[in-house]
Amino acid sequence: MQLAAPSEHRTSWILISEDGTTKRFEIAPGDPFRAKLPAGVFALQAEEESNRFHVIVGPARCYLPPWYVEGQRPWGISTHLYALRHRGGAGMGDLETLRQYAETVECLGGKFAGIRPLHHLFPVDRSRVSPYQPSDRRFIDPMYIDIASLLSTFSSERSQSLAQKNQSVLMRLEQLKTIDYAAVWTKKVKILKQVHADFRGHADFDRFVANGGAVLARHCAHEVKTAGEASSPLLLRYHAFLQWVADHQLARAAQSKNLYMDLVLGCAFDGGEVATSPEAFATSVSIGAPPDPFSAKGQVWNLPPLSPLALEATGLAAFRDVLSANMRHASALRIDHVMGLKRQFWVPAGAEGAAGTYVEFPFSAMLAATALESTRRNCLIVGEDLGNVPEGFRQTMESWGILSCRVLWLERQGAGFQPASTYPRSSVASVSSHDLPTLLGWRRARDVEIEAAIHRISNAEAADRKSHRAVECQALNEWADTSEGDDAHVAVAAHRQLAASPSAIMLVQADDLAGEADPLNVPGTDKEWSNWRRRVSLSVDHMCQADTAAAIVSAIKKERTP
Repeated sequence: MQLAAPSEHRTSWILISEDGTTKRFEIAPGDPFRAKLPAGVFALQAEEESNRFHVIVGPARCYLPPWYVEGQRPWGISTHLYALRHRGGAGMGDLETLRQYAETVECLGGKFAGIRPLHHLFPVDRSRVSPYQPSDRRFIDPMYIDIASLLSTFSSERSQSLAQKNQSVLMRLEQLKTIDYAAVWTKKVKILKQVHADFRGHADFDRFVANGGAVLARHCAHEVKTAGEASSPLLLRYHAFLQWVADHQLARAAQSKNLYMDLVLGCAFDGGEVATSPEAFATSVSIGAPPDPFSAKGQVWNLPPLSPLALEATGLAAFRDVLSANMRHASALRIDHVMGLKRQFWVPAGAEGAAGTYVEFPFSAMLAATALESTRRNCLIVGEDLGNVPEGFRQTMESWGILSCRVLWLERQGAGFQPASTYPRSSVASVSSHDLPTLLGWRRARDVEIEAAIHRISNAEAADRKSHRAVECQALNEWADTSEGDDAHVAVAAHRQLAASPSAIMLVQADDLAGEADPLNVPGTDKEWSNWRRRVSLSVDHMCQADTAAAIVSAIKKERTP
């Protein structure tokens, strides 16, 4: 490939590989600089100049697994890990829950165990629980560490005694319908600190720390600082230990080779990702959305964007780090708001969304970096392309081997629903998502009731919406080709219809298998609703044993290829 145009003078170039190795090239006057490079990211610098530019060499598209190429149409289950339960749980779904969940999906014949983000949140403030505004997307929140598994590997008399003292409290927390994050973390962190205090080292831990390098070191330093503690080698080692344990448990859960994971669009302004690499971000603006019929003032999401200038100057280093961290144990990765690879709507600090504008990103380079990491990890890529999608964007996604999303509630045709038969092959089909009502909640207009309960709409408007929902429910019955009106029959029929679509993957929500009516999240709320706390009523080993859940899974399997 040609790396530089011809020059009138003899030039010397230095090519720097990702591992730091260098190679020097002498180019005669009038000759272009050409080189055959393997897949990877390279820095190129003229010997007599200080400026560098970067070259990404990779495949023409993202990884597509053999089953996709062969035309198979598998299915899976999707949920939030914290919401799941397993026998012996400790107040929230953890990485042992994930292992059992992945095994359950595999035993049922599904190919994907989908979970929402596991990104590192804020241990010093467990009231900040949104997985879509994390502290750092490159690390796992230690809340997800399974204490029982940890003690089976690294145990001491003191840590076992402490665990036994806290067992009754954790068992009580496990029975709650919503998660008490602060209480769970208070008990967990005591045990984690004791296990680390008794930890005498391990060769694998040493390798993990060495491979983590400066990025891990800065993360540990940030966690110590935000905890208000004086930095010490022991405290730094403790936070590295947490990440090592979490990574080890996630790798164990990933042995079923079916984890469908989630990468969010951005991180919090005051989180570790920004604090440890501020030069990578544009912190005087926030990502948001322009005005539309649903939001006349536009939206401000309180997420600092990565700087396109910094990305280009570093060979997309910050973006590639996030991709690598999230693909490490994933068989598939969903990229939230994938349109952000092309453009993002930036809103000045303190302004309303209407004051924002679109900013272009190095789209081709972002796609190339995604394809490179995807093929290195054998990880299928799904782009969440819901909302304001630029013209031609979905076609570009398809050409790069990135699957799109088709959510039933958003696929409308007039007063009804778009036939599932029109969904493209290169898509993932589902009834709903984490920001939309469950199937049962939608049919019962639970979302409308919540809007009225938190005073976002009047009782009169709620009554009008409920009347309209009754009409929509009839349209859903017609779409699902069922004359039966009860919840169970419609749930089975709707999932059967969706499973018959051409979409490469069909996902059913754990909430719909369990018959949950309340949503996990009500968009646009903070303290008004108990977001990201409600748990699934059934444990993972009983998730599909209820009559309706079993019938849904059976209907899906009849329509989907293995």
